Amino acid sequence: MLIAGFDADRLTARIAPLLPAGASVRTLDEIKLPANRLTNTVRYLDRQNFATYFVFFRDDGHFGTRLTTLNNWSAYGARNERVILWQQNSHALAIPAGAMALKRMGADARAPIPEAIPALSTVALNVSQVLPGLKWPSQIELLAGRHVVRPRNEVTRGKRTRIAHMNVERNDLQADPGIKTLPPQMGRGFILPFPVLPRAAYRTTILPTPMSSSTLDMPLRVDIFAPDGARIAEHYLGLSSRLHCIPRALDVVLGAAVLEDGGHAELVYDFRDGGDADGWLHAVFRYEHRMTGHLAESSFGAHIFNTIMTYKNEPQSYSGPPPGLSAKPFLKLGVAALESYCVLIYPASASWHPYSATKLELYGNAGELLASKAIQIACSGSVSFYISQQFERDTLRSAGEGGYVLIKDTTCRLFGFHGLDDRAGDHMFGF
Repeated sequence: MLIAGFDADRLTARIAPLLPAGASVRTLDEIKLPANRLTNTVRYLDRQNFATYFVFFRDDGHFGTRLTTLNNWSAYGARNERVILWQQNSHALAIPAGAMALKRMGADARAPIPEAIPALSTVALNVSQVLPGLKWPSQIELLAGRHVVRPRNEVTRGKRTRIAHMNVERNDLQADPGIKTLPPQMGRGFILPFPVLPRAAYRTTILPTPMSSSTLDMPLRVDIFAPDGARIAEHYLGLSSRLHCIPRALDVVLGAAVLEDGGHAELVYDFRDGGDADGWLHAVFRYEHRMTGHLAESSFGAHIFNTIMTYKNEPQSYSGPPPGLSAKPFLKLGVAALESYCVLIYPASASWHPYSATKLELYGNAGELLASKAIQIACSGSVSFYISQQFERDTLRSAGEGGYVLIKDTTCRLFGFHGLDDRAGDHMFGF
């Protein structure tokens, strides 16, 4: 007798008295993956046991790839830059020529990708050959047709090369009129936080970008906060159209507002001149070092942060059911001459705890806890720090190159940005 199911021990025991003498029972448990490859050993068909992620390896005479894994959540504009789109065919069937295409965000004309992509293979595409003449801040949409998962893009500017993954644009959203009439308990509603790096050293540019295929305009405002949570300025950005993404210099947005080193800003919806919202508010934040010209960018989306109520399916946290007010970001250590730093933001759509109860935990190569430190962040405030300022040098050395810091908070959800600095003006940035 065949039982076409997994975890069939109990069912087999229940029907054993009903089987003819000498009958044998076969189940799908015989073809299970080895136990040491299972995350959930109680329920075999749990999706965690079958999660797949495509890894991009770039190994040649110039680049080497180092893969680091952790059980945690883990786009570049072009001006005089070369952009390569790495297309990883996720399936065992070839992608026909022209089945995928590129197009300028907001435009109707599509430019088919001219070559076929073999099964389970990776092909590099020079974007300028398909969309010649397109320049930043215009954005590009990949019409992937469900053939690829999380394609990468490689941007070359001068002697520097950067590799990132593309954002996923949703096609299942429509404008939500309820966002315009949120109750007072929801405060400012959806907010997108980003750090303000020291203005004397960095030039910051904000580029709101549609990340839903139905987004036609973006009615936005920027709110500026000091590290202690005081709102010191706001600047209305107006309505940005899907076709014309407009970069905004933070120096202009801040105007005469005085903000010492540190602090952060938040993009929020502002409907004073109309417009619609779907809650999928995204933007690219570009940080340019004024002395070296080095650029780094990060792209993130908005949430409703730290309120007593939740809106529809807005979870306020990456894990657990709403309200799920907690945080557990991961911060890697620097290697060689690079030093790791972090800008940690406590965003709040409405009034929440006056201060966070945040713990920094330093772990070593083998996952052993080496040290911990408690810090506090003011509501709507932020802190900026190097890891070397938080832990002793000897303890950091003992953590090794594979060491890391977990940022834990069970009282509120935090939002963080991570960078590596060589202390000579060079940096990488993201989270």
